[in-house]
Formats: sequence, structure tokens, C-alpha cells
Amino acid sequence: MSFPVLEVYSQTNDTIENCIVLHTSGNWTKYSLDEFTDVDKIADAHAENCANRWKKTLPPKAFDNHCRDCTYFLPNSGRFYFWDFGLCSNGKSIFDGKVVGVKNSCEYFDDTLNPYKEN
Repeated sequence: MSFPVLEVYSQTNDTIENCIVLHTSGNWTKYSLDEFTDVDKIADAHAENCANRWKKTLPPKAFDNHCRDCTYFLPNSGRFYFWDFGLCSNGKSIFDGKVVGVKNSCEYFDDTLNPYKEN
């Protein structure tokens, strides 16, 4: 099974009908809603529900020092909406052990991991 890794939309008409998809196999295909199984659709609905709940508890968005660039950010694996979220593992942050968005930030952003200065 080949999963989508990149979707490209038309600049003039940003609709799903004008989208092409690059798959892990390296093949490009025209996007089709028929590609998703019932299990995929259920997983998509679940992911969207999670994303809507999590957005209410996220740290503030920032213009720089995004969580995704912090060494303590642990990205979620999976499909659909989960790519926009990860887990904070910085023991100094109030968000340690909590879901954070890739564009969020906090005062303990760090781009170097040093386990000796965590205590």
C-alpha cells in the first residue's frame, strides 16, 4: 500500500478536485475521494475531532521558535490531521508531556539537546 506524502493544489482554484498527490511509491495521481477506505474515513474523522479538542489547550502560536524546530518536540506519526501536532518533552516547560502544535512555542524553546542541563 502506498500512502500519500504530498498534495499539490492549483493556485487559482484551491479545491480537492484540482489536486494531485505524490505517493510513497513515487507515483503521482489525481486526488480522488474514492481512494479512502471506510477505515480511512473513520480515522480521518477521529483525527479531526482530536485536532479540534487539542487546539483549545495548545500554547500560543509564535512567529519564530516554533515547537517543530525545538529539540524537545516529538512529532506524531500517522495520517491526516495528526501531522500538525506533537508532544513536548522539555521538563522545564509547562507543556511537558502534553500535545503541542507545530507552530506553537513557549519560553523554553531550545535547539540543542543537553540531557545534563535538564536537572
